Amino acid sequence: MIRLKQQESILENDAEKKQGWKKWSIQAFKLILAGALICWVVRGIDFTQLNQIASGRILVFTALAGAVIGAQLILCAVRWRILLRIQQIEIPFSRALSLSMQGTFFSLCMPGGAVGGDVVKAAFLVKETQKGKRLHGVTSIFIDRVIGMLALFFLVAAAVTFAMKEVLTFQPEVKYPVLILYLLCLAGLAAGLALFLQDVIFRIPFARTCLDFIDRMAKGRITPVLDSVKACRKDPGRLFAAFLLSVLAMHPLLVAGLVLIVTGITGTTAHTGGTVLASLLGGTAAAIPVTPGGLGTRDKITQLVLEAQGIDSTGAGFAALLYTLALVLVSMTGVFFFLFDSWIRKSGNIPENK
Repeated sequence: MIRLKQQESILENDAEKKQGWKKWSIQAFKLILAGALICWVVRGIDFTQLNQIASGRILVFTALAGAVIGAQLILCAVRWRILLRIQQIEIPFSRALSLSMQGTFFSLCMPGGAVGGDVVKAAFLVKETQKGKRLHGVTSIFIDRVIGMLALFFLVAAAVTFAMKEVLTFQPEVKYPVLILYLLCLAGLAAGLALFLQDVIFRIPFARTCLDFIDRMAKGRITPVLDSVKACRKDPGRLFAAFLLSVLAMHPLLVAGLVLIVTGITGTTAHTGGTVLASLLGGTAAAIPVTPGGLGTRDKITQLVLEAQGIDSTGAGFAALLYTLALVLVSMTGVFFFLFDSWIRKSGNIPENK
């Protein structure tokens, strides 16, 4: 009996090791892919022209881009607090900001990208939330992610639809990735509507049958997600406010960051319209979890769309890389929130609910 238990323990340890190796192998592949895409962007830059492009003006505009990206991260905490209040969970804004910044930081360096950052954020929140509300707190993080994605999909769908005639004139290597991202956004919007209008949609027998089949394939993971969304719909006003905040302020701030950098490089605002499209499409590409934090995928799509809008390859590639640099540097400030949190936890200044 004892020997059997020892064998079971050994098998469990082996399974855990294999799972760990699998996770880190996937992360290593994502890093290699991100590096390859960034190298591809760099290959399009003529470094002999950088002396003409690089100037003090670019440093100023890149710093301004970092500032607006920072403002967007602050609004992330505001949006999350709105969703926490739907679940009747109250935390100070300073805690919401700290946990949001830590999640943003860990999304860059943990397997799973944005999901990995959300897991860390949820783990810290659970420690500070009453027992009966812990699941609701975790749900708020998921809904926060969903609303942010739906807002991005909505903006991309609107922008590409508006610029469709121009998009169809792009070279094939630009046009087809743009159209694929456009279709993904439309599919994402449809999925979002299915989430929030599930009571109506899943009354249809065929839709219900499809849901049951998908839920079985996912080993029962879909139904809890739908139930979580259903619980949040009890306050549609706040849900809509969170969506509007994303559409009217948060994503436009990220767009403004790239617009500032492109303006700094080109010395003109003539490319603003094309830069808006490049930023939104780059953000959509970054949301596909194939590289850590969207590194590489955002850069390449941004460069391609900027080039299609008439910016030379050097300027487009340099703008994409500077924008990513600004995003990463601002996101890395989350490590200071993590270190400060670790220190005050040791001193017992953060209450933990048991």
